[in-house]
Amino acid sequence: MCIRPRPLNSGVGCLTFLMKRIFIASLFCLALASTWVVSVAQGVPRKVEFKIDEKPTTKQIRIILYAKGHTTEASIADDGTFILPTLDAEWVDVRLVSGKYNLFYERVFLKKLDSDLTFRVFTNRAAFRRLSDTDDKCPPGQSLSSAHDLDFHDGTQMVVTTCK
Repeated sequence: MCIRPRPLNSGVGCLTFLMKRIFIASLFCLALASTWVVSVAQGVPRKVEFKIDEKPTTKQIRIILYAKGHTTEASIADDGTFILPTLDAEWVDVRLVSGKYNLFYERVFLKKLDSDLTFRVFTNRAAFRRLSDTDDKCPPGQSLSSAHDLDFHDGTQMVVTTCK
């Protein structure tokens, strides 16, 4: 029942009022659900590994996350596990620092970090060729000098190449 005053010959005002309420409630539920989905990916221990030319390294690693102007470092245990810090973002920039390596990955969806991660550096041409389409990523007249990727263990990876 609509309790707003309206003209006697019009039932449209009540219907429009009700539709607006349903629409606003739907938007609220959608916003709440999307926040829940993003936060599900956080708080679960994950295994992280760093490989150079497919060989695991024992060097200490740091993972730094950049989200909405804030910088957060993930704490990595001695066994290579880490817990993703609580972040209010859909995507983050990820940096891995280990020894002379400083690897940067832009716009990684937070849900992609909801698995074990393998950061890999490729320093020789044979290793480059294992990555799909790496030679095509260089402008004409330049050749591939290095490549690194982030393997999400879900069948996808993010590849970053350097051309000279």
